[in-house]
Parts: sequence; C-alpha cells; structure tokens
Amino acid sequence: MVAEISEALTKLLPEAPEVWTDFAYAARRKTGGSISEAKEILLEAEPKFPREYIFPYNLACYFSQLHQFEEAEKWFKRAMTIDEKTVKQTAIDDPDLIPLWDSMSGTLWKKT
Repeated sequence: MVAEISEALTKLLPEAPEVWTDFAYAARRKTGGSISEAKEILLEAEPKFPREYIFPYNLACYFSQLHQFEEAEKWFKRAMTIDEKTVKQTAIDDPDLIPLWDSMSGTLWKKT
C-alpha cells in the first residue's frame, strides 16, 4: 500500500526529490519488493535532481547490496562530490555499504 501511494505521489509531485526516495524505499521494503526495483526507480529519477546527494548515495548502497561494486563506487564518488561531509557521516556506519567496503579491503577514507 505504501509503495502504491508513494508511486502516485511521484506523478503528483514529480519535482519533489523526497517522493522519489520514499518511493524507492517503499519499493525495496514492500512484500515482494526488491533492491533492484528500488535501484531502477532512482536511476529514473536521479537525472532530475543533479544537486541532491541522496540519489547517488542510495544508488551506491543499492549497487553495493547487489555486489556490483564498480557501479557502487562510481555512485558513491558522485555523492561525495555533491555533499562530502554528509555522505561521510552517513556512510561510515551504513550496513548497505559493507559489501562495497569489503570488496575494497577498506573504505575510501580513514575512519576517525
């Protein structure tokens, strides 16, 4: 139900970034939902919001969970160029990024 409402909001408020991120989150978490479905939603929406770090950040998380590490790293670096401070603070303890860090034998920065 939440995913359907979120999808409807993307049609009513297509210029609101939060409705797209909410829709992706709901698509991932709904019964029968998937990370792949959430990823596709954000890939569609991301070009509309080039200054919003949350789109490439969440894409990095989704690609990380799918073990597509080159794509995950690309999206993570893109998020960092938009808002490095926030991304670092968010990413340091984000379990969705653990597969990416493990694939790199560390992180893109030192944990302090």
